[in-house]
Amino acid sequence: SCEEESAIGLTEKTSLHYSVWPSSRGGPMFQMFLTLLCFSLPIYLTYAEGVEKEVGVVVLPEPLFSQEAARMHREIYTLIPDAERRPNNFHITLFHVKLPEEQLEAFAEELRGIVAETSSFEIGMNSQLSPVSNQYVLWDAFPNPSLQLLHEKVLRLAQKFRTGALARAQDAYETLSPEKKREVDQFGVTEVLGHFQPHITLCYRIGASPEVMDTILSTIHPESGCAHFKAAQVALGELGYYGNLSSVNEIMNLREP
Repeated sequence: SCEEESAIGLTEKTSLHYSVWPSSRGGPMFQMFLTLLCFSLPIYLTYAEGVEKEVGVVVLPEPLFSQEAARMHREIYTLIPDAERRPNNFHITLFHVKLPEEQLEAFAEELRGIVAETSSFEIGMNSQLSPVSNQYVLWDAFPNPSLQLLHEKVLRLAQKFRTGALARAQDAYETLSPEKKREVDQFGVTEVLGHFQPHITLCYRIGASPEVMDTILSTIHPESGCAHFKAAQVALGELGYYGNLSSVNEIMNLREP
């Protein structure tokens, strides 16, 4: 049963070598200019690039539900053993946003305020899995007013900080419907507000054949004891390209009613 399921860079240092320049090649002032250039250029390039982060604000399921998601994840990959496994912490997305790295702490500070004033609530989960284009396998959550309201609060906060569309939305932009293009233009992602579709993604970009996907959907199901869980924690973490939560930076507790 669900209750019985068990849990499952190298920094490169570069040395700068300086020549002793003779006075015929500019003298001390020229040497000083070169030294300052060598030290300031990497800093200038860093800021010129405008370092940005793609982060996710998510609801973390209770441990038993993460374990159940992990069980189904493993079973899916037994049917497609050659598919790439992308690092992920199982979650329900509230919103994804791209923002300047230097603004991440300010964003987190305002997010803490939203979480602290929001009471924990129940989330019901579907008893069937669902596919997206034979590439993703989702465990859908049933929408509810508390989850929708929290999504909208996080979206409004993100609008104050975001710098543009996520990379995956930019890359897919020309293939989107006019309605979804408007969402990307306004919010940087799709499936927001009235189109918000809460779910736990079990697998990303698996490239399953239609036959294999049919087998997944007909043979792999959540345990009956995993019908709903208490949403008590929100996390802020870094995203992979496909929306997988590759790392968790901070976990925040919702207020107890």
